Amino acid sequence: MAEKSRWLASATLMVLIAVILLFTAQVLGADYVGRKDPYFFASLLPMPLYVFAIGAVWRALLAVSQGGRTGILGKLLRRVGIALFVGGLLEVFGVALLSQLMGAGGPLFSYDVTAITIGVIGAGLTIIARLLDEADELRKELDEFV
Repeated sequence: MAEKSRWLASATLMVLIAVILLFTAQVLGADYVGRKDPYFFASLLPMPLYVFAIGAVWRALLAVSQGGRTGILGKLLRRVGIALFVGGLLEVFGVALLSQLMGAGGPLFSYDVTAITIGVIGAGLTIIARLLDEADELRKELDEFV
């Protein structure tokens, strides 16, 4: 298990670095190509949350590969879940609202099944993290009896 987790943590770190570089290039390159569309800049709003979620997954895999207990995993899964949930909400509601405030017009929200799915998965991970924390507390309580 530790070897697979170590390999997955390395692969996730490579994905994290690639996403950070691509996001940076996208932000810096937008001005270079003359793209001053308010919707384009508003669409970048949820991206830092997704990058944070990838980083938290990397930390969770690293913790598993080093023999991490459920306490740290619950905390890291909660971070991933909250980042994905808020990122999904921002993608569905925040991008459209911000682009309207910037003068681009358009709908009040965008019906994006991918963003909605990401948000639901984030909410589910947050609930699973709470269950892991409760299981860890119960395990500690049972260990006190022994």
